[in-house]
Amino acid sequence: MGENLIRSCMRNTGQTCYISTRILAPAQLYDEVVDMVTNTVAAAPQGDPLDPATVFGPSATDSQYRTVIEYIGSGEAEGARHHRRAHGPAGR
Repeated sequence: MGENLIRSCMRNTGQTCYISTRILAPAQLYDEVVDMVTNTVAAAPQGDPLDPATVFGPSATDSQYRTVIEYIGSGEAEGARHHRRAHGPAGR
């Protein structure tokens, strides 16, 4: 379930117009869902977009990268917490 959920929310490294921005789950499953999402994303290979094993590649453009950073900031402003913090390219 975890991999399918993540792939549907983060297809094309989240650079698709129909990507979900929220996961709705019953409150009693919150910790279980957060753990499942965190572990699934952590296990997904990141890297060269031309490598078939890569699940998450880089942002397509600098503009798209800035949009992703803005979405992270928006989530933080709304009370979101990081469960796994990634670091962007050097100098970012």
